[in-house]
Amino acid sequence: MNITALVLTAGKSSRMGKDKLSMPLYTADSAPVSEPVPTIGGKVLSTVLTNPQIQHVVTVTAPYSSLEWQQEIQAWTDQYPSKMQPVICEQAHLGMSYSIRCGMKQVRLSQADAVLILLGDQPLITSTMLTELITIYQYQPDVDYIASADHEGIKPPVILPAHMWTYLEQLQGDQGARKVFMNPDFYSNIVKYPDHFFWDADTPEALAQIQHYIRSAT
Repeated sequence: MNITALVLTAGKSSRMGKDKLSMPLYTADSAPVSEPVPTIGGKVLSTVLTNPQIQHVVTVTAPYSSLEWQQEIQAWTDQYPSKMQPVICEQAHLGMSYSIRCGMKQVRLSQADAVLILLGDQPLITSTMLTELITIYQYQPDVDYIASADHEGIKPPVILPAHMWTYLEQLQGDQGARKVFMNPDFYSNIVKYPDHFFWDADTPEALAQIQHYIRSAT
């Protein structure tokens, strides 16, 4: 099956106070291994781009995305020219639904059977987690969506087969795909994971929590 990942990276980072995606995930002296320190967004892109079950990766940025993040997107595109397709969403400031619709235009061009939607600020998402969700989809191709969840409920990453894309493209404002997941008529498979998988680096405090977890897990 052909899976395209849609990575949403067009947020304004208003709670962080500066572009969070191009920030180092940890400092060099606290790195868990002796290798280059990834950025927050770079860690997410590395996870999806190196997963062999994902055929294409579409990234959505905004005109106001930082120069550093735009340069990193270009560097990843140069490294994976046949797999990576960056998209700039001119209306990203109007809400997440606009970023999703911009990205879905490119997803449709990829001839994918399903789209895997992720957020660019969740660096603890793992390739193993994505592979598990994709494998479940391969055994349940008629499902309306497969989603991950923590104790609070459904959160990205989520997989939506092609027959569900029209619902994504009808979303409005900043609601994201939540409206789709709240519809009781859809058949879903929801896979629960520990909360830390979904920690996002929205604030300095949230990033510090992620960094502490990375240090303690090694």
